[in-house]
Amino acid sequence: MPKYNKPSVDLVVDLINESNPGLPFPIETGKVLFTGLATRTPGSGEYQDTQIKVNAKNNTEYVGNKVLQYRRIDIGKLFRGTSIEIHRYSAASTGQTPFNLHDLIADINAKYGLALTTAEVTNVAFPAATDGYYPVRTSKVNMAIVSTSLAWKGTVEVRWVQAPRELQTMITQPELDGRLYPGGNDFSGAHPYVLDLEAYAIDFTETNAAGLNATGIFGQGTSPQVGAQQTLVDLLSQVTGKSWNLNVTAGGAYGLYGSAYQKFALPNVVVPEANSRFYNSVVVLTYNHASNWGAGRLFMHHNV
Repeated sequence: MPKYNKPSVDLVVDLINESNPGLPFPIETGKVLFTGLATRTPGSGEYQDTQIKVNAKNNTEYVGNKVLQYRRIDIGKLFRGTSIEIHRYSAASTGQTPFNLHDLIADINAKYGLALTTAEVTNVAFPAATDGYYPVRTSKVNMAIVSTSLAWKGTVEVRWVQAPRELQTMITQPELDGRLYPGGNDFSGAHPYVLDLEAYAIDFTETNAAGLNATGIFGQGTSPQVGAQQTLVDLLSQVTGKSWNLNVTAGGAYGLYGSAYQKFALPNVVVPEANSRFYNSVVVLTYNHASNWGAGRLFMHHNV
């Protein structure tokens, strides 16, 4: 409805110019002032239901005033046979008012090509309870035009329907920070050896991982515990071709002595990055951070 996509005062000025094609120059909105808006009863054969006085503003090429009669737009008749329907996300929970009508005026204007203002429309709250018109949450109100609107009158039903939340309203920071790499994001100079992907693809099921305690420290504990730890280290060395070890001197290359570990059944929210698709258990070793050689964690997946 592009012909109604103007403020009320512009719609009335358009009526003046359209009804008076013989004007020496068009009347301009900013050079006139409207006063004395009143409802009138049309006579026989008439349809003009409104009366108003148009006054020339000072310091313009106009002078004087003129009383006019015209018909305001009945919004109920404009939308006869249907209703206004706005789909918009509301964070209000069921049992709470989703919106006030004034909150949706901009949406109504954008969808239906209008230029209504909140000053022209009564403000009412949409009911909290859904009326069941759609499977999703929905409710309706009557939108009434106030008597002081220059171009509009009447009442029309407005229905609100809960819509999916729009990404542009959810994501308020489009400039994204980079992921924190294991060992930090400072790559100047020497960088610690990163363990996180070193063992991720290795199957440790054939080791003695099941015999490990739930928590512990590599290289420490009873002989059976240290022996179970050693079987994991031996397989890691065999597959990777690197000299992983449990040497007492922590901090040497590939030395895992003193690193704490914990076992998890998978899947597990504590370690969502673990490979729960193929394994039901994992030993997660956190490298001894007293050492400057390495950083991160070893994921030793296995099935029990």
